[in-house]
Amino acid sequence: MFSRHCCSWLSLLLSSGCDNRPSVSQVVPPNLLQKLAVRQVSRDDSIIPGHLVSAAGRRGKDAELPQDTITKRGNFVRYLLTEDSCCADNVYIRWGNAGFSCTYIARGVRDYRSYFTPHLKHETKDYLILWHGCATGCQALLFLPLNKQEKLLDVEDVVGYDPQSYTVVHGFPNPDQETDFEFLQAVNAKTRKTKRVVFRHMGRMAQRSQSVDSCRVDRQKIRINATLLQDEKEVAEELILPNDIQ
Repeated sequence: MFSRHCCSWLSLLLSSGCDNRPSVSQVVPPNLLQKLAVRQVSRDDSIIPGHLVSAAGRRGKDAELPQDTITKRGNFVRYLLTEDSCCADNVYIRWGNAGFSCTYIARGVRDYRSYFTPHLKHETKDYLILWHGCATGCQALLFLPLNKQEKLLDVEDVVGYDPQSYTVVHGFPNPDQETDFEFLQAVNAKTRKTKRVVFRHMGRMAQRSQSVDSCRVDRQKIRINATLLQDEKEVAEELILPNDIQ
């Protein structure tokens, strides 16, 4: 079983770089490239290498990487690689449009199965929303903003979401954040508001989010059905909560 990549339920990411110029061929400032040319950086995979190559047309395991995409709205997603020894197992996801580009570092995903690499699932006026795996049986959503001002958001252990209202219901990756009755949280990717989910009965598994049978989210409501425990017996519980974090 793979461990989760992030120890926080949000990745408000330091592992990304942006460029607001019309050219999308360069995301690292020239002065930084000059510094890197003078100073050898050893095993630091948080820096975007100066030389990245397209993953398109690769053979072998890299052929399983998602295809580069230009969307109906004129936004793009490209998958880039480097042979730099510090970070050859990373995939660099460049996204943007004619006005800007940013790069997200998907660390170490070339060592994992293909579903660990984020791939485009939805496009809205505000975000490109990518899906990826975060562990065995763990799903995650990566919100890539279509502007330079907003930080991207990576939410793990997703049990339900609504791409229109940007609401995601997910489990806490840190056990210290949850209790037997509170083990889910809703977050809005746009407002960054959160809402803890409180059940009447106890979660029945070590990873309590797996107690959820279904989760439906829209602009008005969050509906969750789960199989929980009462007096050591399984009991079905349904929660209907207002979606008031928009």
